[in-house]
Formats: sequence, structure tokens, C-alpha cells
Amino acid sequence: MPRRTRAEVQAAQDEFIRSRTDVITRYRDGESTASPARAFPVGHVWIAERLDEWGVSRR
Repeated sequence: MPRRTRAEVQAAQDEFIRSRTDVITRYRDGESTASPARAFPVGHVWIAERLDEWGVSRR
């Protein structure tokens, strides 16, 4: 599988950020960071950093 371009990574991150409310709700309802990491696709560490940035308590 070829590596994604920086533009592709940025597009996935932008889509994740646009879905902030849904992502937070799903996480608080028990979904892991791995699920949105596959759906968007972005790294789970990057997701954890966004949750911290957004003030969401991690478990």
C-alpha cells in the first residue's frame, strides 16, 4: 500500500476536525480511538492529542 501524500493526510485530519461533535459523542459513549482512526483515517495518537486539545477526558 503506497504512503499517503501530505495533502491526503491533511484532508483526513480536516474531516476529523469537522466531525468534532460526533467524534466526542462517540468517544464519550465508549468508542475507542482506534475506531475513528480507521474511519477517517488518522493515527490514534493524533486523535488522542485532539481529544486532549478539546478538553475531553481520556480513559
